[in-house]
Amino acid sequence: QRPSLYFFPFLMSCATVCPQDDEKDIAGGNTSKFHKMVTMSQKLYSSEAFKGKDDRSKRRKLVARLRGLYQDTNISETFAEAVVKAGWLDFQQWLRETNTIKLDSDDDQKKLTEILDSKKDINWSFVDGPDLHETTLNSLVALTSSLMKTFYDASPNLGPWNSAKMVEELSNEKSHCLILRSDKDDEFIGYVCFRIEANIISVQEEYLEFYVYELMIKDSYQRKGYGELLMNACEHIATCKLCDYIELTVFTSNTAAMKFYRKGMHYEFDKGELDEYKHDYRILTKIL
Repeated sequence: QRPSLYFFPFLMSCATVCPQDDEKDIAGGNTSKFHKMVTMSQKLYSSEAFKGKDDRSKRRKLVARLRGLYQDTNISETFAEAVVKAGWLDFQQWLRETNTIKLDSDDDQKKLTEILDSKKDINWSFVDGPDLHETTLNSLVALTSSLMKTFYDASPNLGPWNSAKMVEELSNEKSHCLILRSDKDDEFIGYVCFRIEANIISVQEEYLEFYVYELMIKDSYQRKGYGELLMNACEHIATCKLCDYIELTVFTSNTAAMKFYRKGMHYEFDKGELDEYKHDYRILTKIL
């Protein structure tokens, strides 16, 4: 370990190593790595080999790597601004195309963009579960824990809170996350995690289910329309994907969430609920 103080008896003097200097050197080195990565990435995705390709998975992995490098720097600009300043001039448009989920028609795609752009001063991005950067994944789990740990710990059926299980849920290969950040400082606002899966009841009965696993909004951003924005986007995607219904679970004691879904978003209690669990949690559904 590097000592913080060197003593020179013959010179009868000492020199202090300043931790801030080390931090500046590290941050400066990370900034250089970030700039080099931006330059290489811009050249790669501007090449003829990648022009016209629509591989969002590879694009999102690149964004995750760039964001990870960015978070280790002391750059004052937002992530997107920093990439543009580093030389990738059309990055904002490229990022928007990368961040969205692919819908079948151009009109549906345009409508989804309009829904998400209806709130100003935010950045939004879709990330598949396996593509979540470790830093982002940890932030989502931390936000969920801060809002839901008390409910999970009090639940006899779904509790106690387990961070490892939440990591598995969010990073599952079938999970999709829609993440909102502040345009000013890149702060997390909230996210929704969902999956689209077949619900096979019998040989003759099968449905396509859109299940909302988590919808979390940071305390300071609640009651400002962000939850409604995320659910509106989910309902549009579910409709475009020809899902039969949207389903989600709410703790019975979470009265604020229950009011939001029941009165604000007009979800109904699922007819297949079991009475023995209603004291703990409720299943809400909207038929499409």
